[in-house]
Amino acid sequence: MTYRVQINVTDTWELVELADEVTENSYIPSVDLSDGESYTWQVDATDAFGHDVGGTMSAFRFTVEQAK
Repeated sequence: MTYRVQINVTDTWELVELADEVTENSYIPSVDLSDGESYTWQVDATDAFGHDVGGTMSAFRFTVEQAK
């Protein structure tokens, strides 16, 4: 199973990262995300035969907060 992960800035929908061929079931962005910024993520899954096996029905939001 491979995954395609997309992260966008929520307010502007500016693309922050698009990662293809992710093989783990967790993901850490390769770019720094801004403190206090709201982001949206989506994921699509593909099986070993290249068939689409599902994805997020809607985008999920999160806000980056620096550890205190």
